[in-house]
Amino acid sequence: MTIEPNQDKCPKRSNISARLGTLLVDLGIITKEQLNAASKMPTDSNGSSRLADRLVELGYTTRTEVTKALARLSGRTFVHVEQSMVDPECLGILPRTFLESNNILPLTTGDDRLVLAAEHFTDLVLINEIAKRTGLSVVVLAATGDNIANVRSAILEHSSHNLPAPQPARDDELDKLFHDIDAEQLSVIEHKEDEADLEASASQSPVISLVNQIIKAAVRASASDIHIEPTETNFHVRFRVDGDLIAFAQPPHRLLAAVVSRIKIMAALDISERRLPQDGSISVNIGQRSIDLRVSTMTARFGEKVVIRIIERDERAKDLTTLGFMPDMLEQFRTILHQPNGIVLVTGPTGSGKTSTLYAALDEIVTGNNNVSTIEDPVERVLPGVNQFQVHPQAGFTFASAMRSMLRQDPDIIMVGEIRDPETARLATEAALTGHLVLSTLHTNDAVTAIPRLINMGVEPYLAAATLRGIIAQRLVKRNCTECSGTAPLTEAQAAFIQHFHDGSLSTANFTRGTGCRACNSKGTRGRIGVYEFLALSEPRLCTLIRSLGAGAYEMPKSAPAFVHDGLMKASQGHISVNALMEIVTTLNSEHAERSNQLRVAA
Repeated sequence: MTIEPNQDKCPKRSNISARLGTLLVDLGIITKEQLNAASKMPTDSNGSSRLADRLVELGYTTRTEVTKALARLSGRTFVHVEQSMVDPECLGILPRTFLESNNILPLTTGDDRLVLAAEHFTDLVLINEIAKRTGLSVVVLAATGDNIANVRSAILEHSSHNLPAPQPARDDELDKLFHDIDAEQLSVIEHKEDEADLEASASQSPVISLVNQIIKAAVRASASDIHIEPTETNFHVRFRVDGDLIAFAQPPHRLLAAVVSRIKIMAALDISERRLPQDGSISVNIGQRSIDLRVSTMTARFGEKVVIRIIERDERAKDLTTLGFMPDMLEQFRTILHQPNGIVLVTGPTGSGKTSTLYAALDEIVTGNNNVSTIEDPVERVLPGVNQFQVHPQAGFTFASAMRSMLRQDPDIIMVGEIRDPETARLATEAALTGHLVLSTLHTNDAVTAIPRLINMGVEPYLAAATLRGIIAQRLVKRNCTECSGTAPLTEAQAAFIQHFHDGSLSTANFTRGTGCRACNSKGTRGRIGVYEFLALSEPRLCTLIRSLGAGAYEMPKSAPAFVHDGLMKASQGHISVNALMEIVTTLNSEHAERSNQLRVAA
């Protein structure tokens, strides 16, 4: 695409306003009488645009004709944008939210120049902002707002993989901080705050302000983690939102050491230690919210990498009814939670919501008549009526040692954050045998694999059969945005996926997906919902099968990921899209896609 617009300086807005009506009359687009009628309407400070709006509203002309006239007066070239004019490679040059709020569309880049179409093509402040953000010379073409919005929506609909990831909102002063911090200021990080109020300290040294703004932006974006990743020339700051890593900022590399040191001081870590990994925690206040930050540092090739887990301290445990359980599965889960003893396991990979499920389960069964205790690493939120203990491996207070001590504390219900070693597995089994209800997690792909995992840890098969009450496997799937979700026809791949994992009764269901809007930052999804597999171990035939496993535990037949069936039911109800579910399933081993399931048949 070759366009050579007239790039002379735009005339002042007042001149454009005075000449717009005259030009439209001279071109024969409107009559003098029509101009007089429109001119008598009230105007605001943006006179030219207001006159244009009145002419269009009164039906005297079209938006396209008015835009052409304004482009001629301002020295811009008018263009009707087509999808073929847009180079996908340049779409990520500006955040999607910025494109939408200002109704602009990048077309091409090259020779240190950005060509874009804009509805407000006479706005010099906007043009200067684009030049500042991109570092390129900006060539602005005039186009109608509807034309730009329609093309952008079409590209989003058909080529969403080419668009940039949504950007969390940034404070305007953040970019300024990158440039304002000089070498002398990098050492102004000499104090430690036990309880840092980020709002109160925002006016302190630039390095402190920079770290504070990154944390505040992550909390506002509902991020679960902050990643600080060094490269050779800068370092990337990314937030994990709804499972995806989203780019936030790329400060220059010269700030990395100061930023990492500031985080280490806040987390009571050794700022002089840059070779070995370190872990720490920070407590901060953001407005009225109390936030806990878990900090992990590790040295990479170009500097120290930092990951910060964000945990809202005062957030209440979610209710089981809000997690996404289907009614029949929820009833089964509640049944085993109210049994007097046994082991209940929640399985899934890291970040699949296992802790939230356990907290919701505890909230369900805590009463004033029982003693409920937890062993966690770390304690993520306070549970009323529950005795919560945090492990300290460096001091010798591990899951296993905590279990031994807790069993002398007369507990009724015990929650162990994770069964990760043979001693903890043995103690959990013994606790279940002696009349305690034990809730815990395992890292397995599906529910049935948890059984051989326990046996491999040294739990005898007959003890596993006697103590296991139920196993839940779960994943988190992106939820459709309720603002822009609509019916979407199935592709061949989606139809084949449904046919493979379901009996065919969903073939006529109305599946939906989000198309992208301002509310969801053009992603089409907002938040996540759980999809679950529930395996109850009360059936005698199933217990007999577990007892027979012995040393051949890992030869136990694998099941199809039954949570896929649960996910398809949620997709048919409009909660998630089929594509979002397919993304989860592709992460599993192919063996889990087999339909045969000897264990389930035995049950």
